[in-house]
Amino acid sequence: MIRRAAPRGAKSPAQWLLISQQEHARLSHELAAAWGNERVAPLLCSATDPAAPLAGVRAEFLRAVLHHDDGWADWWASPGIDPEHGRPYSFTEMPPDDAQRIWSASIDICRAIGPLAGWVVASHFSRLQSKVDEDYEQWRPWLARVDALRADWLREWLDASTQHTPILAENCLEWLQALDWMSLWFCCLCPSRDEPMEQAEPLIVGGVAPLVGVHFTPARETTGEPSKPIGSGWVDVDPWPFKAAELVLTAEAVSVSAERRWNSASDLRKQQSPCRLAWRLAPRVQG
Repeated sequence: MIRRAAPRGAKSPAQWLLISQQEHARLSHELAAAWGNERVAPLLCSATDPAAPLAGVRAEFLRAVLHHDDGWADWWASPGIDPEHGRPYSFTEMPPDDAQRIWSASIDICRAIGPLAGWVVASHFSRLQSKVDEDYEQWRPWLARVDALRADWLREWLDASTQHTPILAENCLEWLQALDWMSLWFCCLCPSRDEPMEQAEPLIVGGVAPLVGVHFTPARETTGEPSKPIGSGWVDVDPWPFKAAELVLTAEAVSVSAERRWNSASDLRKQQSPCRLAWRLAPRVQG
C-alpha cells in the first residue's frame, strides 16, 4: 500500500492518503497503453496493428503491467498496522515474510498469463530486492527460488519463437521498471489538486534504450483555462510521449487520520473516506 502524507510532504500530516498497489499498477498500465506517437516510439510495437510481429508480446506484457501487484489484494482488504507507529505499513516498510508472500502471489498470477509475464514480474521484484542490506539474509532463500523460476520461464519463452530474444525480454523488464516508477512518482510525490508546489521534484525516466528520456515536471495552474479539469494538478512533459494531445490521470484513494494511532485494520476501514488524486499532463510549452 502507498501511504501519502496530506498535505503532501508534511512532516506532521493531518491525513494519510492510502492508495492500493493494484490502483498504482492500473495507473502504470494506463501510461503504458497511451505511450507512443510520431516523435516517440510506442511500447515494443504499434498499438494499432494487430498483425505486427511483436503484437502478442506487447499484449502479454501489458497484462503483466496491469496485474503485477495483484498479490496485494488481500493485504489491501485488511492491511497490517505498524505497532510501533500505529499506522498502516507503507509498501517500503513491509515485514519480509509478508512482502515475500505478497510478491509470490503476484508472480503466480502473472505466470498464469504467460512465461514472459511471469518472468518480467519475477525479475522486477528480484531486482528490487537484490541489494545487500540489513534484511538481505531473510530474502536470500526467496531470491534463490525466484531466480530458478525465472530461468525456467525465460527458457520456455525463448524456445517458443525465434522473435523472442534475451534483449527483448530485458527491454520488457526495463519498461516495467520505468512504468512502475512513473506511477509511483504520481502516487507518492506529484502534487495534486491544491497541494503546494514547494519541493515538488520532477521526474526523469529513460534516456537509455529502449526508453527515450522524458521529463515530467509539476507546473503551476494557468488561470482562465476552460479545459482544465477541476481539482487536477498540472504536469509538463517533454518530449511528449503519448498518442493523445493531453492525458488526464486519476488514482482512487482513501483518507484516514494521521493524528491518531490505529490499532487494527477493521478500525481503520471504518474511519476511512474515499478520495481521488488527479493530474493533467500536457506537452511543455517551449519558449
